[in-house]
Amino acid sequence: MTQDEITEMANQCGLPLTYVPHYDGTFSPHVDGLARFATLVSARAAVIEREKVDALVEAMQSVIAAVEACEGTWDDNDFPLHAHEKSGIWDDDNSNDQSGQPCVECAQWKALRAALAKAQGDGK
Repeated sequence: MTQDEITEMANQCGLPLTYVPHYDGTFSPHVDGLARFATLVSARAAVIEREKVDALVEAMQSVIAAVEACEGTWDDNDFPLHAHEKSGIWDDDNSNDQSGQPCVECAQWKALRAALAKAQGDGK
C-alpha cells in the first residue's frame, strides 16, 4: 500500500495517525492500533479478491451461455454440439484412434463447469 492509501484507510477507520520522521527528512504514517489496522487491511484484501473471482465467474458464465446458445442438441455434460452415446466418450463409429476414448473437449467443458460451480459455492 502507498502512504496515501494507508492514511486514507486509517482515516476511514477512525484510527489515529502519527508521522514518523526518517533520517532523510521524510515522514511516513504510523497507525496507532496497528493490529486492528492490519486486520482491516486483510479484510479489505479478501473483499477485493472475492470481487475479482466474482468478475471472472461472471465472464466465464457469459462465455458458457454464448456457446450453449449454439443450435443443436447434446448431453448436458458434454461439450456443446457433441452428442456421444456415452457422455464424454467417443462413439464406436469414430476413428480407431478415438473410438471408446475420452473426449478431451467434453472433459474440459465438464471441468470448467465444475470449477464455476465451486467458485459460486454450488459445488463441493
